[in-house]
Amino acid sequence: MKEDAKPELADEVQEQINKIKAHLQHLPEQFARLRVLQEPANLKKAAEADVEQIKDLKRKLKAELKDVRKSSAAPKAKPKPKPKTPAAPEPDIPRRKAALAPREFRQSRFRGAQQQQPGTDADPMLPPAAKTRRREWPDVSEGTYPMPLPAVNEVDETDFPSIEWITESFPAGDVQLNFSTEFLDGCQCVGGCSLEDGCDCQRLHHDHQYAYLPDGQLTLKAFYAVYECNSKCQCGPNCFNRVVQHGPKYPLEVFKTRSKGWGVRAKSAIPKWHFVAEYVGEIITSQEAERRGAVYDRLKCSYLYDLDFFSKDEGDKADSCFTIDANNAGSVARFFNHSCDPNLINYQVFVNNRPDHRLPRICFFTLKDVKAGDELTFDYRCNPTDDEGTGKSIPCHCGAKKCKGKVF
Repeated sequence: MKEDAKPELADEVQEQINKIKAHLQHLPEQFARLRVLQEPANLKKAAEADVEQIKDLKRKLKAELKDVRKSSAAPKAKPKPKPKTPAAPEPDIPRRKAALAPREFRQSRFRGAQQQQPGTDADPMLPPAAKTRRREWPDVSEGTYPMPLPAVNEVDETDFPSIEWITESFPAGDVQLNFSTEFLDGCQCVGGCSLEDGCDCQRLHHDHQYAYLPDGQLTLKAFYAVYECNSKCQCGPNCFNRVVQHGPKYPLEVFKTRSKGWGVRAKSAIPKWHFVAEYVGEIITSQEAERRGAVYDRLKCSYLYDLDFFSKDEGDKADSCFTIDANNAGSVARFFNHSCDPNLINYQVFVNNRPDHRLPRICFFTLKDVKAGDELTFDYRCNPTDDEGTGKSIPCHCGAKKCKGKVF
């Protein structure tokens, strides 16, 4: 047995020796390859190749993970459609008739209507508005306001309305007016007006009192006309009896409300009894105002302002009264909303329009101190009356504690 094992062992040893010889034959070639790899250029190429391989592996892993997530994601159940509820009928807005409305106040009357919906900005029952992108317009007045007049909408996707911005009212349609200053009278004051020196303009005011203080604060009681010095006066442009004619001086901002369409708020504090803005637009006849008013009533949005300040003294004739329509052309006052507890009040002001008492300038003054951010509002001052006995009127949603429940 031992003799038979010796040849097998010799064969295995010889086989190992042959393998070692073959390995030794390849050593010079391997040493040559190592020398080539140790050169700097070759090392850089090898490193770049390794980086590319790693990037390829990362891309493959990301693709595989994406496929796994898609395959493991459960399909979402489609929401069941909600049953449609019938829309509530729109309220029937009555037609307002200026000729039939009582005129016991010697006051021009606004008979516009807000685009209101039930609830107000401060109404806790109103559901929170859906998140929407903030939309801004740097100056919507197109340069007609003394300073930039921005607008902002954080409520919905509504664009800012397109209107013609103007600084003074103008006759429209068949209205013929004479704006000549031929019959205009002015004071003869030099260096400033005073009652002591017999200023003709100041004497026109109620109880012959000053209309303004030197800082521009209004002093007249409500419902009395203001007579400013005009182009025929000798007192000069710095006279303190010239306020409205110098234009607004407080920065304002138009903004979209949640329940009343567009509104206006103060960007800075405004003291009590100071001028804010003038209501301007097309000057139309009372008959044309009735025709347009019927159309605006159907649209539930009107900007008609009756100029009937002296109509009571003139026999209450409809022909003696004009109306300002700011629907297509106007100023920032066009966007003042109604409130039963307002912070603005309107006065009738006469400057170069003094000879024609049918055309007062409708100017808004602060009724109280206004803080920055407060919305500017005024009372539309239309008596809530039934329309031909139907008992229908426009509800008010101003949200004030003293709300009367009706706009008209």
